[in-house]
Amino acid sequence: MVNSEIVKSQVVSNEAMLTLSNGAIINIRNADTFTFNIGGNIVLGIDGLDKTFGEFAQELLNSPLPAEGEPPIEREGKAIIL
Repeated sequence: MVNSEIVKSQVVSNEAMLTLSNGAIINIRNADTFTFNIGGNIVLGIDGLDKTFGEFAQELLNSPLPAEGEPPIEREGKAIIL
């Protein structure tokens, strides 16, 4: 299995766009309505930690969430293996 890393992120109050090291782009719309499970692996039976979108952005992307209507916050160089 080939791993990818998040090499760039853009976040607004309710959406994230993640650019991966393989060039793929993941756009998560209505991200503020999701729960993000971090560090889990269902195959190995490892429970992850549930995070809100704000926690995901701050803790994993090193990005605060801008207020609604504010411009996106962009970060580069944060490598997270998927």
